[in-house]
Amino acid sequence: MAGDIATPGIANPETAHPETAHPETAHPETADTHIANPDFAEPGVGPAPKHKAFTTKNADGIPGWEVTQDAVRLVALAPGDRPAGSSAGQALRLGGEDTQAGAVSQTVPTTAGRRTAISWMESPDIADEADRGSAEQAQAEQEYTVLVRPVEAAKGPGVTKEAFVPAGAAGPAWSRRCVEFIPTGSNVTVEFAAARPGALAPLITGLTLTAGGAPPPQPVALYGTATGSPVRAEPGGTVRLTFTVGSRAADAVPGEKVTAALRPQPPLAPAPGSPGTVAFAGSVLTAGGPPQEGVFEVTVPPGTAPGSYQAVADLAHDGAPLAHGTLAWAIEVVHAEAAVEPA
Repeated sequence: MAGDIATPGIANPETAHPETAHPETAHPETADTHIANPDFAEPGVGPAPKHKAFTTKNADGIPGWEVTQDAVRLVALAPGDRPAGSSAGQALRLGGEDTQAGAVSQTVPTTAGRRTAISWMESPDIADEADRGSAEQAQAEQEYTVLVRPVEAAKGPGVTKEAFVPAGAAGPAWSRRCVEFIPTGSNVTVEFAAARPGALAPLITGLTLTAGGAPPPQPVALYGTATGSPVRAEPGGTVRLTFTVGSRAADAVPGEKVTAALRPQPPLAPAPGSPGTVAFAGSVLTAGGPPQEGVFEVTVPPGTAPGSYQAVADLAHDGAPLAHGTLAWAIEVVHAEAAVEPA
């Protein structure tokens, strides 16, 4: 389900100084997150003007990235061609040989519900004057798109896709660009793609991924209930621990999933083959539908003394613990003869 698509054009290109480009991404409460090979330094292609092509046939040739369309090139940058204040010695050209239109993607870790920004440096192609053509043609050939998914959109989890055109007809002329989004899960896939084939292609390098403040509080509408407690068991036996998870909100729970993670207290142990974590998709947890049912199994080791024991499970929403989100079961261990009710 697509989000808004920005109109292609030269939309307020910024300076080549990343420290001043986006004040909100430099806020003291923000935190950098990991993006692999952000300067396209690997693999090294040698000194400028050397370059190397990568196609979908060797899609994983650039560490951290996957070539998803036709071909791209890694280009060595001479010291005078690099972004100001950057140590990036290489850039990715979103095009290969013979006017191929290229694309690359990477899946990066995120936090659901936390506003995140990906930024990068862009430049028009560094090409001989004979290859540039008219300024209008050069800009049209170097349009590219940035797609991020899955993210919050008007009607639920979807994509955001924006189009860019480097300022100017020829490089190097570096500007910093940025796309902001709100992830719906623990990771997103980011794709940079040339919009059309041509003799010229844009250059990108110097990527950063920055997360904003803490995600909003978890919905208080989520709840869980341990059912069937207390449970009677014998030493050496296995018992089922049942529970339900639901939501009192009318809309589907935002984000990816709600999980219940079992924590049996000693001497109880998870039964072989029983899942340690049960997950429920957020989209199925609404007030209009019944609570979702789950079950764990635990074993009572032989020789366990009679008495009352406990097993608990922790509820979380996209990895964040829920307030009052602990389920508890009482397991009453009895010997076989005590388990027989008197006539």
